[in-house]
Amino acid sequence: MAETIPEMLEAQALAQPEKVFLIWQDEEITYREFDRRANRVARGLAALGLGRGDRVALVMPNCPEFLYTLFALTKLGAIFVPVNTALTPPEAQYIIHHSDAVALVGAEKHRELIEKVRPDCPALRHVVMLGQASGADTLPYDVLLQGDPTPFGTAVAADDIAAIMYTSGTTAHPKGVLLHHGAYAFAPRARAEHLGLTAVDRILIVNPLFHINGQAQAAMTLLSVGGSIVLKEGFSASRFWEDVRRHDVTTVSIMRTIPLMLLSRPATPQDRGHRARVMTGGLPPHLQEQFEDRFGVTLVSVYSLTEDMTSVMNPLDRGRRKLGALGLPVGAPAHQIGVMDEHDRPAGPGVAGEIVKRSPASMKGYYKNPEATADALRGGWVHTGDFGYLDEDGFLYFLDRKKDIIRRSGENISSSEVEAVLNAHPKVAESAVIPVPDPLREQEVKACVVLNPGETPEGVPPEEIFAHCAARLAPFKVPRYLEYRTDFPRTASYKIQKQKLREEPDLTGSCVDRLAGAGRPLGPGPGQASPGS
Repeated sequence: MAETIPEMLEAQALAQPEKVFLIWQDEEITYREFDRRANRVARGLAALGLGRGDRVALVMPNCPEFLYTLFALTKLGAIFVPVNTALTPPEAQYIIHHSDAVALVGAEKHRELIEKVRPDCPALRHVVMLGQASGADTLPYDVLLQGDPTPFGTAVAADDIAAIMYTSGTTAHPKGVLLHHGAYAFAPRARAEHLGLTAVDRILIVNPLFHINGQAQAAMTLLSVGGSIVLKEGFSASRFWEDVRRHDVTTVSIMRTIPLMLLSRPATPQDRGHRARVMTGGLPPHLQEQFEDRFGVTLVSVYSLTEDMTSVMNPLDRGRRKLGALGLPVGAPAHQIGVMDEHDRPAGPGVAGEIVKRSPASMKGYYKNPEATADALRGGWVHTGDFGYLDEDGFLYFLDRKKDIIRRSGENISSSEVEAVLNAHPKVAESAVIPVPDPLREQEVKACVVLNPGETPEGVPPEEIFAHCAARLAPFKVPRYLEYRTDFPRTASYKIQKQKLREEPDLTGSCVDRLAGAGRPLGPGPGQASPGS
């Protein structure tokens, strides 16, 4: 049984060389041809001097080259560092610099971002560009595809680090999660087994490959059983079912936003005209049943995280599942879940506490952050920072997030990071960023600000605050709502009580919606559902 990423690919290329592995636009790439291209790229990167342990940043949209590079790097024993292409230059620069990346593989469409961060990443020795490369210090990606396609690589073990995935946390900067090869082998295989996936299945990938969902929950899951992947650059609600039908897709891994968008579109006679039988993604129980009845698929709730990508899922059997629950640990007994009280003692059935989990896919730790690693892995469990409870049958239920994280359209947003940007505005004295519910995106970002003495909302209008954030944050992190305040509720230690902020009604009428226009109030209260856009 394959225990590393290269072994997974090479085993399938040997067992079924002519089987289609990747479908991109009008091209079908077999397992053998995909492996040959990954070998070419590995040799090309090795010729640049890259090898075991080297960090390489990937700044690319969904495309075959992203996957060629990922597999090539793991064949070399190198470490891939995906970068969210929606990040601003300072955000991207932090990840590339902090990871000690010595090379970067990017796409032409992100050239402006790459050129802005490169001068501030002194460790970068090589930049390879997909597309029209220019300049003596940039190598065209096509050069990597011209080498010898015969088997090539360095022996790697399951315990070796394969990736550093940066995820938002309670600090101002994201933390680099150290993921080993064994994690990418175990979690996808367990997921495929739970969903009943085999070599005849095809998955549609619309989530970005720079996220763990696109990599492990989609691509690696089908690789583990010798299935096929249909790769798209992104999600299109109008083309989604057309793509499912055209490519005979049988399964899709999607985040909450996507099924909501699909459900909001007008019903058509073709809604059930496809071969898809199972999709992973959460919805409230009443909407889940509506989705399943309309589209004729089973929608399976999923809970996982970058720090431990092994899933918690509901059973496929509708008679055994519990709507509203996250489900049971997939890959048990190797994968275990629990709920701990504030003293890290197991909580009983129905008792709320912090969700913990451990499996062969648990992270090795956070890169260059031993304190956070020790805290997250205390007692041998991955502490998720999420609150929930287990029922008497062992089903996990989610209650709230302990971490100061806002979950918007599948993206984790650190409120501390947004607050740091707000507080850098010369006319802002203090800020607090909190989530507000959103029917489409799960949560939206709300910023509460206290201005400096003498400043007024008229003198510092919402447009100025929003523009300040937009210049320094990725679009998905920019606050949707803004409320001016004269003070915040405090604890005895004078810390801001964000929970009270979430519970307070918006009595001032000063909470404005960035998308609805300056001065337009959010509504009766920040704790109520906000309008979608």
